[in-house]
Amino acid sequence: MGKGNKNTLRSVRIACELLETLQQVGGAGITELANETNYSKSTIHRQMSTLLEQEYIIKKGTSYQLSLRYLDISHHVSGQIENYDVIKKEVKTLAKETGEVAQFATEEHGRIVYLYKSKGEQGVETSSHIGTREYLHSTSW
Repeated sequence: MGKGNKNTLRSVRIACELLETLQQVGGAGITELANETNYSKSTIHRQMSTLLEQEYIIKKGTSYQLSLRYLDISHHVSGQIENYDVIKKEVKTLAKETGEVAQFATEEHGRIVYLYKSKGEQGVETSSHIGTREYLHSTSW
C-alpha cells in the first residue's frame, strides 16, 4: 500500500492491509502477518486487538481470521445494487443457455468488480468470484 496523503490515517491503512492479508491467506498469526506486511509485531498486535474487539476478526488459537460480520456487510452492499435480482436472473439464464461461464461486473475506483457469476454445464471455471477486483485492461468488459 502507498503512503497515502495528509488526509488519511496510517492506522486505518494498516488495518485495511491486515484485513486484506487475512483474506488472502485465510488466517494467520501475529508472526505470519508481520512477515507478510513488514509491520512490527507490536503494531499488528494492537491492530488485531482492536479488530477483534470490534468483531471484524475472530481468533482461533493463535490464528486470526475474518469474522462472519462480513456476511452482513456483503448483504447490505448487494442490496444497494440496482436491479441485483434481475442481474442474478439474467446471468443464470445466460450461463444455462450457453453452457459457459457468465459474469456481470461494474467499474469502481478504476477497477472492474464482479457482482455475480454463474457457470453453465460446459463452462471452464475462472479465478474470478463475486467481489473480485481486476484492472480494467485485464478483461474484455
